[in-house]
Amino acid sequence: MPTTAERMGYPSDARLLIVNGDDIGMCHAANVATVAGLREGILTSASLMVPCPWALEAIQMISGLDVGVHLTLTAEWKTFRWGPLTFDGRDPNNGLIDAEGCFWPADAPVHEHGDPAAARIEARGQVEWALARGMNVTKLDGHMGVFSTHQDYLAIYLDLARQYRLPVRLRSIQSYLDRNRPDLAEIVSAARSDLLAPDQTSGLPLRDPERLEAHLLDIIRNLQPGVTELILHAAAPGEELTAIAPDAAARVEAYRLVTASEVVRQAIDSVGIKLIGYQELRDAQRGGA
Repeated sequence: MPTTAERMGYPSDARLLIVNGDDIGMCHAANVATVAGLREGILTSASLMVPCPWALEAIQMISGLDVGVHLTLTAEWKTFRWGPLTFDGRDPNNGLIDAEGCFWPADAPVHEHGDPAAARIEARGQVEWALARGMNVTKLDGHMGVFSTHQDYLAIYLDLARQYRLPVRLRSIQSYLDRNRPDLAEIVSAARSDLLAPDQTSGLPLRDPERLEAHLLDIIRNLQPGVTELILHAAAPGEELTAIAPDAAARVEAYRLVTASEVVRQAIDSVGIKLIGYQELRDAQRGGA
């Protein structure tokens, strides 16, 4: 199969990079940093967590920017939680919420307790919430692996992408084979025939903030042909972020890297990488690529 870059009309040796800011809407600090990275830095796309407390502020800040919906069925922090938008999601009989009425903190209990039918309604409700508020949704991706590690939830994810004619973030086929999940590898392989997705993804680990710049430079300098999505989590410093996230220091460093690191900008320029957003994938997909 040709690479996504080739399907979009680029030569086979083209190296295209999407720099995506996950978790906008999660908190004010994430909103400030991600929007700054989109407007002034090297971020080319972002992912909005619709059920989160600061999603309404994010909607007001992202006009004209390349932002997709980060489908969310988990709430991972100990003291900063959120829950479903829809009635079906809030129904305790559907298994999407814990004893506190919030989403589960990880993907495994969602898969163990959740009703996929209710999850489908909730996921669609999150996309509709964004569209109803005027958001120009450019893609779908998922939070914390819920939609990529279980057959029923992967089906929901891909069905929504087809319904709304949106590109998606997909794990590599090889990663599923390495985890002994040929069933998921087969689904993803089929999905790549009619949906556009990055050819490969890479992320900045939310630990060792002092090593993030070196890790990012290594990714840039070794980028493979095709479309690569680099996933990071940027947030502005402050008491709010420190109270929420044990990995606050890494998120603040990611903010610096996408807005103020000249070394990173120079590395991108020096190796001939073209920065693109998900909107380019969406437009190519809708155009028949």
